[in-house]
Formats: sequence, C-alpha cells, structure tokens
Amino acid sequence: MNWLVKIALLTLILLVGTLAALFAGETRGLALNDFSDATVDVVVPTTSNGSLLAAFSGNQRGIFRSDDGGLSWERISAGPDARISALAVNPAYPNIVFAGTAGQSSNLWYSDDGGRTWDSTLFGLPADELGQSPEVRAISSAPSQPNLMYLGTWGQGLYRFDVREGKMERLGGNTLAKLYVNQIVTRPDGPMYAVTTEGLLHITGRQIEKIKTPDGVVSMAIHPVKPQTIYVGTVGYGLHRSTDGGQSWQALNNGLGLQPGVILRVPAIVIDSQNPQHLAVSTAFGVGSRLVGDGIFESIDAGQSWQRIAKLDEIVDRITIEDGGVYAATSHGLVRYGQSLPAADPGLWQRAQSLTSPTTVQLVILALTLGVGGWVLFARLSWSPVRIK
Repeated sequence: MNWLVKIALLTLILLVGTLAALFAGETRGLALNDFSDATVDVVVPTTSNGSLLAAFSGNQRGIFRSDDGGLSWERISAGPDARISALAVNPAYPNIVFAGTAGQSSNLWYSDDGGRTWDSTLFGLPADELGQSPEVRAISSAPSQPNLMYLGTWGQGLYRFDVREGKMERLGGNTLAKLYVNQIVTRPDGPMYAVTTEGLLHITGRQIEKIKTPDGVVSMAIHPVKPQTIYVGTVGYGLHRSTDGGQSWQALNNGLGLQPGVILRVPAIVIDSQNPQHLAVSTAFGVGSRLVGDGIFESIDAGQSWQRIAKLDEIVDRITIEDGGVYAATSHGLVRYGQSLPAADPGLWQRAQSLTSPTTVQLVILALTLGVGGWVLFARLSWSPVRIK
C-alpha cells in the first residue's frame, strides 16, 4: 500500500511538472515583440500557408517556427554553430532548409527535417586571398529547379550549387569574382534575379544578363503572377516599378516622403503572394553622412500610394508578408504589423514537440519535477496524510 501511494504521488508530480514544462515552452506572441532582447537575423515563409521560419541571435539564439502565421512559435533547434545571414526552404521539398553563415569555414549548412537538426555541407565556398571565408548573404532556388541552389556572397561572387551532384560553381567567371550580392529573387517558372553592387542581374542557367534599372538598386520583388512586373528599391531615389521586364521604369514614391534633395533608401520590398496589390517596404533617409531608419510602409494599390504602419529608428532590410500581416526582422524582435492576431491556442502535440529542444526554463522545470519525484519515491514523508515508511 505504501508503495502504491508513493507511485500515485510520483505520477501526479510528473504529470503536473510535464504540463508546466509544456506550457512554459510555448513562445506566444513572438511576432508581437515579446522577445525584446533578441535580434532577428532572418525571417522567411515556408512553402506551407501561414508557416514561417526565423533565425535569432543573441540571448534567444536559435531557429523558431510558426505554423499559424505568427500566432504561436516553437523553438525547434539551436541552429548552425554560427550567426545565420541567409535562410531558404527548398520549394519542392519543404523539409530541406539551407542556411548561410558568416565567418566560418563551413558557410553553407542544411537541414533535412525542417530545421530541427543541422549539418555543414562538404562544399564550403573558397576563401579569399586573406583566408577569409565569404559571408553568404542570399540563398534561393526556383520550384522548377529544386536541385539547384543559388548562393550570393558579400564580396566573393555568385555561386550555383547542384544539390544532387554536390557540385559548386561560380557564375560569371573572373568578371564577377568579387561581386557583392544582397538578394536573390526567384520565380516559379525559373527566371532568377540577383541584386548586386554591379546592378540587377538576370540569371538563366549559367547565363547572366544585366538589367537596366534606376541607379543604386538595393532591393527588389517580382509580381507573383506577372513576371514582367518588377519592383526595385534604390539607395537614394525611392521605389520604382517596371511592367515590361525592366525596359522602362516608373517612380512610386507617393506617401514615402521623398522630396527634392532628399536621399530615400528602400532596403526591402515584399509583395503579398495572396494579394499582389498588397505591398510593403522599409525606408531610410540620408541625414548628412549618416543613414537613419524611417519606418515600414504599406500599399493596397500596387504601390500607387503608401501609408506608414510603423516608425522605426533602425534600418530594416528583412520583411515578409504572411496571412496579410507584415513582419519586420529587427534588433528588438520580430514585429508583426497589420491585422491583429487572435488568441493563440496551440494543440498539445505542438506543445509536446517543444520538449525535443527544451528551453532553459523547461529544463529547470523538468529537473525540479524529477528531483521532487525522486524524493517522494525514495524518502520517508512524515507530512503525508498516509504514513509512508
């Protein structure tokens, strides 16, 4: 009888402790800036509707996933052993995720389980003449070419990586050997673009063609249905759009605050894949020799007019749209603007999955639970209503 009581108490303690760990593991409202001390390096949508991946550094370092448009979040892994500068989900195989890093001999990592475990590839990019490994700033692949990953580095060129054959090759030869790549944008039917310090490049297989654009392009987005419609953000002349694949351009700065003599930078552009009329941009102004952040703007008429939805002092170059909400990756967390989020109610299975990569709080709760449970099982409890010897 004594051991039955002990086992009953132990079961009750383990049940309560486990439930406490599950609820403590829920990361609710990450998109509402609950992680105010964390730096968001990258946030990208996956191929599933409403699903997002985010890479954090600093005190909250790790890979987080949301399957409900940012309503609730789960820390799925610590991620690669380096600061992540680029993240991409294979469009044909959503469980395959690539991550680019900076300052590591292995600067290309991959996960075949959606970001829960990571391994470095055997095909690191070559170091420069000073022995420095390049920072991978951009990774992308088109659904029509899922086995080909395109990598953009900061100062050491543009590469194409054949996943099946394990071959890495630099595009453009020696001419583009020191190319600075800021962004790679793909289309479902295959065409790809790279935003570089040499201008906007159109990539078809191994062929590269420079597209004539307004001066100083630093960001771009492609219409999800009409590939000839391209938006570009510039280093000092605001936002422009082309509806003929880059043959001609129209300025779209109504509401962005561009004035004569003012330097207006657009570091990021995003188009809502569900509603191409819905766009968002981040902006920054030149003040003397400095560049300061201005905010996030939203358009519901394909860029003809803009409305500010956030005032930010920092320069934001990572934004995305999911389920109608605009997400900005900042040094103060991942912030969601737009439609308010309903109350989160993750299921028990989603909570249980968080224990595969427990947080510090979860580990403390589980350790205390096991400690108290062990004491109950093996100690003599004089306080028990049933005398246990």
